[in-house]
Amino acid sequence: MGSKSQQQVQATPSATSAFLVVMYIAAFVAAFNENIINVALHDIMAAFSVSATTAQWLVSGYMIVTSIFTAIMAFLSGRFSTRKLLFFACGCMVAGEVLCLVAPSFTVLLPSRILQAAGSGILFPLMMNVVLSCAPREKLGLYLSLGGACITLGPAFGPVISGLMCTLFCWRAVFVVPLVGGVVVAAAAAKLVRNVGERSNTTLDILSVVLLAAGITAFVYSVGEFSTNVMAGIATLFAAVVVLGLFAVRQLKLKHPVLNVRPMASVRFWPACLLVVVSMMTTFSMSVLLPLYFEGAYGMTALVAGLLILPAIACNAVTSIVGGRVMDARGAWPLLPVGFA
Repeated sequence: MGSKSQQQVQATPSATSAFLVVMYIAAFVAAFNENIINVALHDIMAAFSVSATTAQWLVSGYMIVTSIFTAIMAFLSGRFSTRKLLFFACGCMVAGEVLCLVAPSFTVLLPSRILQAAGSGILFPLMMNVVLSCAPREKLGLYLSLGGACITLGPAFGPVISGLMCTLFCWRAVFVVPLVGGVVVAAAAAKLVRNVGERSNTTLDILSVVLLAAGITAFVYSVGEFSTNVMAGIATLFAAVVVLGLFAVRQLKLKHPVLNVRPMASVRFWPACLLVVVSMMTTFSMSVLLPLYFEGAYGMTALVAGLLILPAIACNAVTSIVGGRVMDARGAWPLLPVGFA
């Protein structure tokens, strides 16, 4: 049974609004940081003499770590206070940005980027937890949609701003904006953020986390290998399926699983998850490949490449909000044929 980490203080509506604004900004900065690297990949490949397959791990690795931290957020939010998690996440982002700014090699740049991902993986679900805990019940849908808009609009501005910084200065400059954003969020949080929710004594199954990380990494690696070595891709994909299968079996046996996989048994749930995976793979692959194509094949600047992919990303953000309203009004069926058309 959970126990409160400290006595909750009744906050005024204005204090709650300020609290939520800080969390929205934190989620926006994390989302903005998600794909700022995309338009800089071409310059990074040239600077460190690495291939596109290697350079894309700055994007894939980021998404993998973000997914893992999102999966264990239920444990983290139960064991640590809101303020501690927020400051830790901001610390990871700021430290990662600084290290990326001065990285002398790709082997330093990649871990620095992954450190940023740890912060983003905490900030996204933390923001949603705060909204669910603090938002007025009668306006919960509005506050949740605002949070979703921050997460979807962040990546829309990322390529343009980072493209501008990359064109005017150099690829390292793309990390300046999220660095400043992380510092601002931490400073605002010191005054405006309070602890919400209850603490618990749940434990984290480390083996499950290892299996999840290994399985996702192997799956992503196998997808990249198919373009150069089909047999290696098949072997790695098989290994990924086995490891993720072991992860799923272990979750069914744990009293407090890292990830509840039982809903996957539903014939209505797992196809929806599969469609989301296909959709997100398509979206993120295009956000990586198109800037490389525009800059490498056509010789465009990073700014122009960012501006060219802005309409597609902005459209994705807008249709996400519209899709939520359609979902509430008419259900999922109208969205499926339109979304995959």
